[in-house]
Amino acid sequence: MDQTDQIDWKAELRKIERQFDGLPAEPAPTESRTQKLPNIREREQTERQITVIGASARLVLVGLLVGALWWWPYANGCGFGLAAFLAAKVMIVVGGLWGAVFAWRNRLVASHVVALAFVFTGLALVAAEVLPRLGYVSIAAMGAPHWRCATGLFQ
Repeated sequence: MDQTDQIDWKAELRKIERQFDGLPAEPAPTESRTQKLPNIREREQTERQITVIGASARLVLVGLLVGALWWWPYANGCGFGLAAFLAAKVMIVVGGLWGAVFAWRNRLVASHVVALAFVFTGLALVAAEVLPRLGYVSIAAMGAPHWRCATGLFQ
């Protein structure tokens, strides 16, 4: 093999062009990496902060829904009101799962624990409404709860 087969002509041409343009020689790969490292770290920190804000926003939304159930404005003993109330409680479970998956993928431990707490809270709230109506829990002071209203759909 002769010497011409081993020369990287593209790299040599870049060097000549930089010299012709009056620019300094290209930095070595290690030098360019050390120059880019602070920018990379800053970008990672910014992305991490955005991720934490996103997880917190998800958990705040679910927490607001849990808090809003205390002031549920509609009748929820039977019929459509019960279905809407159960749907809101199921949304707590869904929102908790949404936050848990997001936190798991982004390795946010505290957010994941809080999201799982919302999932279990939602499951307990749904169970508190459904189990007595299925006959698994009897409430002696009250009559047997029912799914449908006796007098009308929206009462």
